Amino acid sequence: MSRRRPRNLAGKVFEVDDHRVDRQLDRVLDLVSRPDSFLANSIDGTSIRTGSLPANRLSDELRPAFNVIRYGADPFGQKDSASAFAQAISLANDQGGGVVVVPPGDYLVTDHDSDGAAIKMEASVTLSGSGAGATTITLGDGEDVDVIFADTKSDIGVRELTVDGNQDNNTSGCGIRLLSGQGGSSFAEARIQNVIIRSPADHGLFFDQDSVTPVFWNNVVEDVWIYYPGGDGIRFDGDDADAITGNRISGVTIFLAGGSEGNGIRLYGDHFVVSGVIVEGVEGSGYAGIDYQGGKSSTLSDLSIVGVGSSGEQDDGRGVFLGSTESVTVRGMTADNLGEGVFAFGSTNTSISGVVTNNCYYGVAVAGGAPPTSTVISGCTFADGEQGIRVGQATATTITGCNSRGNAEGLRVLVTAADTTVVANNFTGNTAATEIHASATGTIDEHNALGE
Repeated sequence: MSRRRPRNLAGKVFEVDDHRVDRQLDRVLDLVSRPDSFLANSIDGTSIRTGSLPANRLSDELRPAFNVIRYGADPFGQKDSASAFAQAISLANDQGGGVVVVPPGDYLVTDHDSDGAAIKMEASVTLSGSGAGATTITLGDGEDVDVIFADTKSDIGVRELTVDGNQDNNTSGCGIRLLSGQGGSSFAEARIQNVIIRSPADHGLFFDQDSVTPVFWNNVVEDVWIYYPGGDGIRFDGDDADAITGNRISGVTIFLAGGSEGNGIRLYGDHFVVSGVIVEGVEGSGYAGIDYQGGKSSTLSDLSIVGVGSSGEQDDGRGVFLGSTESVTVRGMTADNLGEGVFAFGSTNTSISGVVTNNCYYGVAVAGGAPPTSTVISGCTFADGEQGIRVGQATATTITGCNSRGNAEGLRVLVTAADTTVVANNFTGNTAATEIHASATGTIDEHNALGE
């Protein structure tokens, strides 16, 4: 490697690497020379960060950038900036994709063209703020629309900003709503990353399947905070579970308003990977930290679900509710002050492990009109509730390696249960260790620690 002769500046000696200087200079010249490049558009010098990218995606760093300030956006929130966002998004779309740069500031947006949303995204466009604490987009009073909306678009991104739904002054509208169904196309590879969604009148983040044909697949929700949504924090919904597949949610924190009509996360579809989720403020028997209906082959792990109040009652909210699911794993979860920590209702091939509940009326409940089959509950701890484990109308439930203490009953197996295996558990320290109905068929009860 060649080096220039050391130079002396103010008594200091520097060695200059020719090759490194040339590489850096070439890179800067390349970026600046491109029309609508990020360097040419950025007024604040904020870098665009990229995460893991699908193999067929062009890195946002290499896409043209469009700064909303150039198109008239007001970072002081004194005037409506929606048309500036629309212009920047349209220009990015015309270029085959790009990054819409939103410098630090507070931006007011309205339904300026009466099309049902304040900001409408296009395919292959990323809306990139300067950090969730630095860039805020707020819905104007009385707009009653979604703040950010996309209709059957693939490869969109929203990141590094705050979305404020202004619930106090709006009666409807989601923070971010992604619709799949119009025109029969799919919605794929959306990325919602490092975003705060605050006080939407409806759902915080809504993946809305409008018809059976289109699909939601390979969408990523990562490092998202949702505060006090009027509906669910995150919701996947539709008519065909098989058409919603391969979506990932991680690093999400949701604060529900006590008494609000919503779940932390409502899932519908297959092959979800959900991890690192915190939900606080779950209340009401119809709502859960995670409500998963009618899907299969998913994993929910590293969860923390907290209810309202100081102790769980039967009609309080649920940590995780599995309704007619198949092959779902719940692994590593803490649940406090809830009606049920986990409720497997009519589900098959369910694995529940590493769950710790406190002050939950039922730690884990297994039951259902269509009896759940093949449920395994292992390595869990249930404390200070009514029943640590409750097995109702269910077939082939296995309970092993669990510790149930401080409950009115460590375990109850009802007469409607069949083929329940209870082996190597610790049921000491409860008012009553176990209550296994004598008429429950096929029960195996071995090597369990009982006593007071």
